Amino acid sequence: MHFSSKIEGLKNKLKARNNIISKLAGSTWGSDTTVLRVLALALVYSVAEYCALVWFSSYCKKVFTELNQTMRIITGSIRTTEVQWLPVLENIAPPDPRRLMHAERMVDKIKRNPKLPLYENITTHPHKSLKSRHPIWDLTFPVEALSITWKTQWKDSGVRGVTLIENPEIRTPGFDLPRKLWSTLNRIRTEQGRCKSLLHK
Repeated sequence: MHFSSKIEGLKNKLKARNNIISKLAGSTWGSDTTVLRVLALALVYSVAEYCALVWFSSYCKKVFTELNQTMRIITGSIRTTEVQWLPVLENIAPPDPRRLMHAERMVDKIKRNPKLPLYENITTHPHKSLKSRHPIWDLTFPVEALSITWKTQWKDSGVRGVTLIENPEIRTPGFDLPRKLWSTLNRIRTEQGRCKSLLHK
């Protein structure tokens, strides 16, 4: 089976789990933002990030599309909302830095244990036979910690209303509000709503 078909299967699995979260977001007891966030980490992110550290970016984009949809459900944002806002409102680090963080942890774990079968492949890895191959030892890991990387990306994003949030790691005000108020507040922050004057392109 080709690897792209594996990614398509994973994408469909994430869609099904997003449907579950979407149903809960419309109910009375499950619409609490904290509950939806925990469910997203358990049902969606755990599946999406499994073995994601060995994927190339072209495969990640297909999975990240579903993660963006997860974030839109939790935050009550519409499709025109800039994607840089979604992790900040959801209070979960962006998918790509998370993927690199997991990959860096895995490589460090392998390097510290010479008994692992992958130790030789990481420390004395063979030359790449094809330029299109991007093994884990060729990944460029961020020099800073995940929190600093996220802050830098957020400040440099240039999205509308970026000055409203100083630290993306801290939950945004109104996180514990009822679902309807929370969604409305997020649409005001991002300047994206379901009326003509707020639909920016």
